[in-house]
Amino acid sequence: MTFRVAVTGIGIVSNAGIGSAKFWNGLLGGVPDHGFEVKDFDPLPYFDGNAKEARRCDRFAQFAFAAAAEAIDQAGDFISDPSRCGSWVGTGVGGLKSLEEQIHVLSEKGPRRVSPFLIPMMMANAASAGISMRYGLQGPSETTVTACAAGTHSIGRAADLIRNGSCDVMVTGGAEATLTPIGMQGFINMTAVSSSGISRPFDADRDGFMHSEAAGILVLEEWEHAVKRDAKILGEILSSASTADAHHITAPAPGGDGAVIRVKDTDIGLAMSTDCNGRYVYLNPREGGKIAVAESARNIVCSGAEPLAITNCLNFGNPNDPEVYWQFRESVLGIGDMCRILNTPVTGGNVSFYNETVHSAVYPTPVIGMVGFIEDISNYMTMDFKNEGDLIVAIGNINPSLGGSTYLK
Repeated sequence: MTFRVAVTGIGIVSNAGIGSAKFWNGLLGGVPDHGFEVKDFDPLPYFDGNAKEARRCDRFAQFAFAAAAEAIDQAGDFISDPSRCGSWVGTGVGGLKSLEEQIHVLSEKGPRRVSPFLIPMMMANAASAGISMRYGLQGPSETTVTACAAGTHSIGRAADLIRNGSCDVMVTGGAEATLTPIGMQGFINMTAVSSSGISRPFDADRDGFMHSEAAGILVLEEWEHAVKRDAKILGEILSSASTADAHHITAPAPGGDGAVIRVKDTDIGLAMSTDCNGRYVYLNPREGGKIAVAESARNIVCSGAEPLAITNCLNFGNPNDPEVYWQFRESVLGIGDMCRILNTPVTGGNVSFYNETVHSAVYPTPVIGMVGFIEDISNYMTMDFKNEGDLIVAIGNINPSLGGSTYLK
């Protein structure tokens, strides 16, 4: 028997705002003037004003405690059986700030001055364990450390514990605070940070992410448990999945541009692909919208699947700018044109405006997510060449062009 998983609390600490409401308003206002650091954060309220206890906690865990306090306050009194309530908070790095500070202490003042609290401060599970102890959650208290996916993985694993009946409530999410000299330079040297100052993961001109710090915490609750105590249900976690391409720490594996998964206990496969080329949309929004859908469909077909439907994430600048609004309108019309040709209905999506710096807007980027159906997953395909001497057949007309390419730019 499986159980539904409700979301009954949300808490956020971020550079865009501390608290859910300020965070949302901050997103609408663009990148804050102070950049990507969480400014004016006071940890004392989350330690009952005890400065000593606050100093014995790394910044990433302080963020997690603050976000948890907001989420739990919103969820209300959910503890009916402490042994069935737990915490699962992920992090990619953990207490890097504490470690870095104590290395300086060791270097400048000697080994005896290194804090005896260093180990619990730097441990990745400090946030999850601290939340467990603070609120008396006696169920599982665990941590996932999977780089940028740690928070999402944690939410998925926490939801699984509720779904399978092991727990009634889980406090879950992720926290990170690595804006330290070593942390910042490490990401820069591995060329992970955008040199253009813009994080645009679905754009053909993407060149890295922007380094920030934050915490996001959810209270997940078994649906009937929440209903019985008349809690306000904010949303539902339907499912989650986790795979690895087992290839390289950052480089994508060769093969298909569509991900393929098996439907549990069947031979049915589902193929998924997300695609867009912002340069094409910038040069010709309507044609660019068509191309985004067509590219996603090609990746689905080349995985051995039949395209079924799409969703979208439409990323644009300020719609009050007539040119931006025109780009938005035309690209949506182009998406509709191609979806009618392919018979792939639009099941939903979202629009993100105001994606711009003080200098310019991002390229118009209507990202298409498409799903396809494979009747027998053993027949899935990859697009890489297999064996020397294989015959390669090109289907359709080949129109050589550098149009819209980075090389031409």
